[in-house]
Amino acid sequence: MEIDLDHLHEMDQHDDKRITEDGAEAVALALAYQARGFTVLRRMMQGEHSDWQLECGEGPNRQIVALEVSGTDHGSVPSRMTEKLAQVAKSIDVDQRWACVVGFARPQAALHSVERVPG
Repeated sequence: MEIDLDHLHEMDQHDDKRITEDGAEAVALALAYQARGFTVLRRMMQGEHSDWQLECGEGPNRQIVALEVSGTDHGSVPSRMTEKLAQVAKSIDVDQRWACVVGFARPQAALHSVERVPG
C-alpha cells in the first residue's frame, strides 16, 4: 500500500484544543511523578473539580491527591495557575490538592499545591 504524502501538509485536521490538553496532561502526569512521586489512580469525572486522582505513600502514609491540569498555547501560566488552584481547591475526599499548568508558547510547566501561593 502506498500513501501519497505530497498533499499531507494541506490537510488541517488537527484539533488544537485537544492536542494542547493531551500534551499538558502527559507533561503534568510525568512531572507529578518525577517531582512528587504521585501515581495515577483514575481519571476524574466531569464536575469533580480535578482531572486526575493520584496517590502517594503507602500503608498508613498513603494520601489521595487531586490534580487539575491545564495547557496553554498563549497567555499567562501564573494567571492560569491561580484559576486552576481555585478550581482544585473545591475537590473533596482527598488529602492534597494540586494544579499543573503547562505553557507551550514558551515551554514551561508549573506544579503547585493549593496551600502554596504561586509566585
